[in-house]
Amino acid sequence: MTLLAALLGATFISVSANDASVLLAKHTQYVGWQAGDPILRGWNASGTRTNGHANDTFAEKRRGIAFRDTLTAAAGRVSIQTGFTGTVLWESDPNGFLVKQSGTPAQIAYDVNLLRAETLASVPNVSVTGSGQVRGTAVQILTAKPAVAPPMDIYEDPTTGAFLQAIVDPNGPARTVVSIDAYADVVSGKKAVSQWTVGTTQYTLTSISAANVTDAELNAPQPTATWTFGDQGIPVDLFDLSAGSQRYQPRVNLTVNGITGVFVLDTGTQSIVLFGDFAGRAGVTAIDGADFSPFAGNPRYLGYGLVQTLTAGNSTLHNVMIERIADPNNRIAGLLGYDFYAGIIAEVDLSSRHMQIYNPATTQPTVPPEGHAFPIDLTSHRPVIGMRLSGKAYGFPYFSTGEPYFMLLSQRLRESGAVSASDMSTEHFNPTAGSRGFFGTMIESDPVQLGYSDYTGAYGVGNCVLLNEALIGPYRYQSPPLCFVGSGVFGEDGGAIGNDFLRHFDWTIDYPDATFVLTPNNLP
Repeated sequence: MTLLAALLGATFISVSANDASVLLAKHTQYVGWQAGDPILRGWNASGTRTNGHANDTFAEKRRGIAFRDTLTAAAGRVSIQTGFTGTVLWESDPNGFLVKQSGTPAQIAYDVNLLRAETLASVPNVSVTGSGQVRGTAVQILTAKPAVAPPMDIYEDPTTGAFLQAIVDPNGPARTVVSIDAYADVVSGKKAVSQWTVGTTQYTLTSISAANVTDAELNAPQPTATWTFGDQGIPVDLFDLSAGSQRYQPRVNLTVNGITGVFVLDTGTQSIVLFGDFAGRAGVTAIDGADFSPFAGNPRYLGYGLVQTLTAGNSTLHNVMIERIADPNNRIAGLLGYDFYAGIIAEVDLSSRHMQIYNPATTQPTVPPEGHAFPIDLTSHRPVIGMRLSGKAYGFPYFSTGEPYFMLLSQRLRESGAVSASDMSTEHFNPTAGSRGFFGTMIESDPVQLGYSDYTGAYGVGNCVLLNEALIGPYRYQSPPLCFVGSGVFGEDGGAIGNDFLRHFDWTIDYPDATFVLTPNNLP
């Protein structure tokens, strides 16, 4: 018997801090295969995803590291998909519109995929870094450092070789604990992870079988919501929310199933929202909600709805899934967010109060010499940009065309020193001192605070500061107010840039090319 075989057969493995090969070999012996196995090349699997009281149907097709997962809810009427091509992680929403995933969601998915595809042995930098306990079992800790993803600690039972837990980015901002709860045979003698938990969400495979999965089965879906394009422009009303306050909101008149309503152009909204009263008048087909809706945390969330036609000018979006929110006191019909822009190029000329919709298959927008094209990350279904704050610090706010304020940022960016400024007092906002629509008591020691909430159910309160200037891309903005909100709203480094800044530009919203062009206009 070789020394390695003897070690693998032992009831406990003692390894040095730099020898992970013994533990990896023990794990391979436990599962019976690793990436590239000629018998187990892929599988079809089905089961459930449980998140609190919500149960979704989960299905997976996998070939090596490439996969396509489908979550289905609302009695099979609503689904989203996620996939990995081997180089790109993608996600499609209930309308089939596709975004490339980046940031924390992509980092977590990439590392978890290394485990589930049994490719850990291909990571060159793996070492034993400690020991501990998971669910009462003594474990050894392997730290893997993939080249294109954050490090990951893997907790292995050295007696069996089973992985019991993984922590993605253990010392970083994406830190995520993944509990590996069970394995099951795919074929005799070859098992795969069949149950795992991320946060409060548990995945359970009730059926898994080996399969030769084709390229077509792994392809992203085609959108189920489709546009027909016309050439008619749409008037834009830059509506003043409070007369004379310069708190503007861009609005347009559209028809839903032939019924006219007023909608806000709101890139900060992650879908198309119709408020309940208007949705009822327009004959929208009501569909149950789902836990994967961004609005599921809002007690006024009514679920999805199916719209036959949404017409802007003479361009029409057909067969589109929208979100319904109860807001009986709201006089507008809804908010035009991600799903409105995902399949078009929209040019919004605020100077002439005009919007034009183009077919991205036949139109390539140009950037005027005075304009600037911002690359945007649509992972969250909002147009997120990178913004230098101070030194090497960056924030990642999104352009929120429907909001009237200047900018909100996560409180964590202030706590870290990335933004440094003193709290402003209510004196700054008294009408005699140049009000921007805030109201105070002239007590200088009282800090100005802003309460923030949105239709996802996010809520926070934070203090406001007055900056000397802000630099957004190449554009400088003098003496802007900036308010901070807790990380529960914007995460560790996010935020939102509203119309107090954006109205000074005309917009080319180009989601198909992940670009947002700002061109200075003549608005005061």
